[in-house]
Amino acid sequence: MAGTMSVSGLISGMSTDEVISKLMEVERQPLTTLNKKKTNLNNKADAWRQLNLKLYALKDAAYALQSIDMFRSRTVNVSDQSVVTATASSGALTSNYNITVQKLAKSQSLTSDAMTSADTALNLTGTFQINGKDITITAEDTLTTLAEKINKTSDVKVMASVIKVNDNEYKLVLTSRETGVSNAIQFTDGTTEDGNSILQSLGILNSEGLVKNETQAAQDAVFTVNGLQITKSSNTVDDVIAGVTLNLKRESPGTVIELNVSEDKDKIVNATKNFVEKYNDVMKLINEYTSYSYDSESDTRTTGILFGDSTLMYIQSQLKQFLSKSISGVDKNVSLLTLVGISTGSGVEAAKTGLLEFDETTFRNKLDSNFEDIGKMFGSIGSSDGLFTQMNDLLNEMTRTKGLISIRTDSIQSEIKVINESIEALEERLEKREKAYYSQFSAMEQALARLQTQASYISAFFASSSS
Repeated sequence: MAGTMSVSGLISGMSTDEVISKLMEVERQPLTTLNKKKTNLNNKADAWRQLNLKLYALKDAAYALQSIDMFRSRTVNVSDQSVVTATASSGALTSNYNITVQKLAKSQSLTSDAMTSADTALNLTGTFQINGKDITITAEDTLTTLAEKINKTSDVKVMASVIKVNDNEYKLVLTSRETGVSNAIQFTDGTTEDGNSILQSLGILNSEGLVKNETQAAQDAVFTVNGLQITKSSNTVDDVIAGVTLNLKRESPGTVIELNVSEDKDKIVNATKNFVEKYNDVMKLINEYTSYSYDSESDTRTTGILFGDSTLMYIQSQLKQFLSKSISGVDKNVSLLTLVGISTGSGVEAAKTGLLEFDETTFRNKLDSNFEDIGKMFGSIGSSDGLFTQMNDLLNEMTRTKGLISIRTDSIQSEIKVINESIEALEERLEKREKAYYSQFSAMEQALARLQTQASYISAFFASSSS
């Protein structure tokens, strides 16, 4: 190489390094061709990876539309959400309900007697129970440490806190963690070493063993559904209306709340919009990769990176055929995508690009009149051979490991591997060739030097002889 080897050319008068460099340019032309081919193959591999990502996104969109939950999704409308809110699970019956809320479920809350300090020792020793759980108090415990012990007791189902009511007036507050009469706090008193009752000493129970300072009684929720009165211990109710969870928020006994469970058509519309978007993303990329243009002025042709690729043409044709595929067993008015508002635009250019247009108004009207049939056509209801079920299966075959695109990219990588091996071998030969050139030119200079020396000697000899 010129950077590591050099022949001066002082004898011959030639710019030897420049001559060798020009010779090597000619020698390197096959290497340049190989590198260009390698770059082109790498660009093709990148193009297939990008297309695979777009196809995978389209597969997800198709899968969502044929999912069993898509046409079973439900939405709930409530006339006054300040009184009741609700959610519906997949498959809940579509219907209307009238609800009134007479009472909300409440948790019991109570306090101890007032203490002058939250941090003064209570001088009580012994063990009592809350909801069947042992709480041990020592002479050094204060209202604060007693509250901490209660809160740290596993499964006690009570929240304890200390509230400052006034100066020098503190109370221990106990609140059930669960609502309803059945979850009222249960106490079992204990006795101190001197025979006094612990809970009575604290003012939690009275001398009869009943709660002394109750601030809120435990209460069940009472409400009606379509005139039927129901009582529950919780304000969250999921076992009255099948598939519907009610959340009672406010008592409103004189107000009838209307609740409607219906198909979640917005979810279907949005999923269909997403499919159209992902389909068009794929088609735009295919159009870019297969593009062709000709400039008559410069007589130049420009083609996309995958122009003429048969695998890409197959993928495009397979996707387009779904637009004209009819599904049997459904109303003929909704047996094709084009009949429900999913179609290519009109005109030659629209047919050329293959991009979809989504007519939301038509689609919603068809959902209103043919909900079940569209669900069957998509593959979400009944049949396992719906349109998007078939598309999802096709796209899965294309994008999976060892699938169609994987095979294509593996083939490209194999070609790149062969080229890399050829490049490596050729670079070794070129290196040897360059060394050979330098050896040859060096030998030439040395030979010329010898000839020059001999010529000088002869000239000197004849000059001396003539004198």
